[in-house]
Amino acid sequence: MNFQKLLYKDMGTKVNDFRKKNNKTQDNLIEDISQKYHYSFDRQRISAIENGKTDPRKNPYLMSSLQLDIFSNMLNIDKTTFIFGDKQDREKLIKLILLSIIMNGDKDRFDKDIQLPFLKSVKNPFEYEQTGHDYLIYQFTDANSHSVFKDENKLLINSEEFNNFINSSFPFFANKENIDKYNILYTGYSKDLLEPSTLLIKLLFGNLKFAKSFIEHFTNINIAYGTFKEEALNLLQNKGVYGSLAIDWTLTYFPQFITAFEELWDNKKDVLMKFFDEQIFRLSNDAHALKKLNDKHFNYVIQSEAFIYLLQELLTVDEYTHDTAIGHNHVRSRIQAALNMNPELNAKRDITSNYYDVNQLGYDIDILTQCYSKLSEDNDVKDIHLFAKRYVDIKTV
Repeated sequence: MNFQKLLYKDMGTKVNDFRKKNNKTQDNLIEDISQKYHYSFDRQRISAIENGKTDPRKNPYLMSSLQLDIFSNMLNIDKTTFIFGDKQDREKLIKLILLSIIMNGDKDRFDKDIQLPFLKSVKNPFEYEQTGHDYLIYQFTDANSHSVFKDENKLLINSEEFNNFINSSFPFFANKENIDKYNILYTGYSKDLLEPSTLLIKLLFGNLKFAKSFIEHFTNINIAYGTFKEEALNLLQNKGVYGSLAIDWTLTYFPQFITAFEELWDNKKDVLMKFFDEQIFRLSNDAHALKKLNDKHFNYVIQSEAFIYLLQELLTVDEYTHDTAIGHNHVRSRIQAALNMNPELNAKRDITSNYYDVNQLGYDIDILTQCYSKLSEDNDVKDIHLFAKRYVDIKTV
């Protein structure tokens, strides 16, 4: 990932914003630094810093340790805040990093374009209807009691109002600044990120709705392409690339991904922030901070055994926690059942057997999962049909 490029861009922006807020030209800023800190800059150097530009020969790390001290003091902020931003900025940075790891360069299933896990504002809401994102239109109209169409070809929706709805409903995922930062950070596929990427996706299974939609898509697509067993083993062994599937190519089930991701963040934020504080943020106080905060170190951290072990620990706890276990159990059971299915049966199960086989087991798992989901929503579940009832006596408790 382009970790340094993103840091330098943000640091340069802080210097630029400070200068403009104080109505100073670059020459004024150079003069102030000279008088107060007895240090000489030229306009070219200030311009390079403000634009986050480095020179491999002159300033490979944007600025020296002394310059870092000068600008931190001038902006009246500590070095950690100057480099990474405040606590909220640092949390956003880690969320962007986690998103980039999850996606790991995955591409669109049709046109092979790189997938961005974000929602963009549009000039005409009809753009969402035309590109298969009509779920946003209907979410908006349900929330605001609007009619979708004025006639067959024209949407009766105000663009500004619609964009405000997207920004308020999906604040992190519709934020243009976050999208821009993600694009800077992102570098594409990395074999070394397969394991952390898959572990993060598995952590999303704590959300039952996401788990159900993911494993349904996963099963149907891979059985259709004849790749189910291979991909199921990859998923079990944390070796696959499933970012685009997880976000449903930003189509119908994308809001479920967003909800699952935000729940993951809310539940695991403290542990994740502690890890990155120890591995990354604390280096800002080192005498050679910017030299140590380089891409090599950052990529080592997110590929490290320590990070993978942390994710494995979080996943193990999640799999045995009451509120999240059902989603993990559902995915695991579906994969285990499907791995034992006849691959020629395609996506539909043959449940006509006279004995309790993996197909009838898979059906029962789906029914029980649906009942659990309904029970958690309205506490009203009537008697259900299970194939297991043919073979054992099951009583309501």
